[in-house]
Amino acid sequence: MLYQRPEPEACVRNPGLAEDLIVTTDSVTLTDVHTGRLGFAQAAKLGRFSIAGPRDLARALPGWGGVYGFATVRPAEAFARG
Repeated sequence: MLYQRPEPEACVRNPGLAEDLIVTTDSVTLTDVHTGRLGFAQAAKLGRFSIAGPRDLARALPGWGGVYGFATVRPAEAFARG
């Protein structure tokens, strides 16, 4: 992924740029983090998410994409059960 202004981009092929930060994870963990079911630190502690690169960039990563805006909204069936 390229996090570059004006828009981030998911690349199918390496664009030939040097990596500033390398994130190793799987799609399930990435989804869990994005939807707020799992925090970055918790995913790392479980060995499901790792970051390699400069410390300042690694610390900034959680703010780059953020958690999905509706992550805190309970599913409709939760309201029916009370």
